[in-house]
Amino acid sequence: MKHFRIVLGMAVGALLACESTTGPGTSQLPLGDTVVVSIAGGDSMIYHLAIPAHQAYAVYAKALSGAAQIYFQERNNQLPGFAATLFANTQQGQPLLAGNLFLLAYAFAADFDVHVTPVPANSSTQLQLFLYRVDSLPEGRAAAFAIGDTVSGSIDPGTDVDVFTVSGTAGQQVTAVLQQQATAPGVPQLSVTDPSGTMRGVAITSGINTTGSTGVIAGTGLPVTGVYTFTVSQVSGQSGYRGAYRFWTTLGP
Repeated sequence: MKHFRIVLGMAVGALLACESTTGPGTSQLPLGDTVVVSIAGGDSMIYHLAIPAHQAYAVYAKALSGAAQIYFQERNNQLPGFAATLFANTQQGQPLLAGNLFLLAYAFAADFDVHVTPVPANSSTQLQLFLYRVDSLPEGRAAAFAIGDTVSGSIDPGTDVDVFTVSGTAGQQVTAVLQQQATAPGVPQLSVTDPSGTMRGVAITSGINTTGSTGVIAGTGLPVTGVYTFTVSQVSGQSGYRGAYRFWTTLGP
């Protein structure tokens, strides 16, 4: 998965409205639905994308025919603009949610004008757009678990993040093991943070049915008593992992 722009921060209801530069009318791109956009030669489209503070949103894009440039311009000049060019001949047979990704997440509200233009400008193009809200709640189960439990879940699409919590006692020697259960580009990772938010362990797999271990969390045992956070996501900078996983925790002597 190609990450053209990744800004970390953390949001509730994004709106993506669009209008043609050569004609009236606006429309909203709904969350979770794929929209096909056709642009005739010499025309272009401008979309408005509102990102509330403290929530990540992902815009997936795939060229179906021709080529198109997508340019994100923040209206209030809080952020520099960024762009990417999509080519249909390099994306044939590629799923939309495994293609070009624009991940938007900020600690403040941001309004973008998203310009879509054929390449070259006098040509025609068709592309797909998909707006996804990155939800940290795990699917199908509660977020809280107990040491000794086996926890199963899935990452889909690749920007999905599952966040779990567990109560621990200072000095406990806890080890976490993550297992990848699907064949997919990229691999998942499990990150463990203590109650203060300090990273205390990471487990990364290397392929289907492989496992990765944190070792004893924090090296010698849990440093403080409190609630620890276990986050499952794709490995940053790699193609997005999409598929099932499970992890389990064990308590040493």
